[in-house]
Amino acid sequence: MIGLLSAALFAVSVSGVEMDRHLRMYAMFFPVFLGLSWALFRLLEGRYGGKGIFSTFQQKTGLNVLYFLPVAFLGLLSYHLHQLTANIVFIAGTYVLILGIMHFQKNRWNRYVIFLIGALMAFVLAKIIFPQQVASALGMLVFFEDHWSYLPIVFRDYSNAILAAMFILAGMAYLIRKEKLAKESVWLSASFFVPLLAAIFLWKRVVGEQYIFFIQSFEIILIASGIYGVAVFLQENMPKIGRKMFWTVIAVSFLVLPNYAYFFQENNTYRQTSRSSNPNYRSIFVYFKKNKKPTDVLVTRDFRNYYWSGQKVKTFDFGGELSKEKFNLADFRKIMAENPSGWLIYSDNDKDYISEDLQDYVENCNLEKVKAVAVKGDVNVYRWGGKQ
Repeated sequence: MIGLLSAALFAVSVSGVEMDRHLRMYAMFFPVFLGLSWALFRLLEGRYGGKGIFSTFQQKTGLNVLYFLPVAFLGLLSYHLHQLTANIVFIAGTYVLILGIMHFQKNRWNRYVIFLIGALMAFVLAKIIFPQQVASALGMLVFFEDHWSYLPIVFRDYSNAILAAMFILAGMAYLIRKEKLAKESVWLSASFFVPLLAAIFLWKRVVGEQYIFFIQSFEIILIASGIYGVAVFLQENMPKIGRKMFWTVIAVSFLVLPNYAYFFQENNTYRQTSRSSNPNYRSIFVYFKKNKKPTDVLVTRDFRNYYWSGQKVKTFDFGGELSKEKFNLADFRKIMAENPSGWLIYSDNDKDYISEDLQDYVENCNLEKVKAVAVKGDVNVYRWGGKQ
């Protein structure tokens, strides 16, 4: 039942609709990271029902060896989609720490404490053997940021953030107390709250709805658990009208909680006017494909290549979070000198990766700014070399 409620909440979620329509990479990242999280939890806590060496291994370590390959495969696939996959390390670390504390009184050297010590030793060893790679990974973090705008983003799917937060807490309590799923509740909670806190205080990147989308599956599951838990509680405590009360809670929750107002706004995923603040990359790149010359090159972030797939156009990628330096005016002038015509397309979010001298150069009428109707939202389209 919780699974059905989760699916229904996702079906009417603003984030789900927008990501699926506009940002396919993040839409793919969402289920892959969810699968990775589930597989890693099963590796840590799943019970192996067979016998032999696998059973012996689990008795010694507590790990279900059957999930090693799924974790490795989904981990590589997820990291290929986005580097935010690295948050799984913080999730697992927090989970192991909490479970270690929970079991500490019974057994000081429980397996979670041993896992935690092993993880710390592995980190120290990695810093010694792979210092550059570890430094590069840590370079994506800053101590401390103040990206509080992520809070309204994660609750934008709901009409009332406080009500959604209450259902999250109710879901955590229901899983622990009623279903006796303390480990599952801790894992789901860590999967949502740890990346959210990291996004607010640690992530060295511009704030974006797409970056936090991958953790909203866990938020949805917790909210669905909360709705179901409240319905079950009222059913059990109001026996005369229990069944009716159960379905009333479900129905009222789905009438009140989702942000249906979004679908009636002037600008949304299904309808955009020239006043829309959301970049419509599909419309922009359709315009680009129709109006580009054979000699044109394209300067943009290459992860958007889905929108111009099949086009024989030379592309220059100006990177992003992992780039050591910003794309600067000297780099751009070199591209212009070697290519007589081309396009520069970047969103407002991309400005963190473009030097100020280059922004000043293109904005001070040194390039032709495209002002077509197809260019909607906070996105900038420039070209050089003239038209045909």
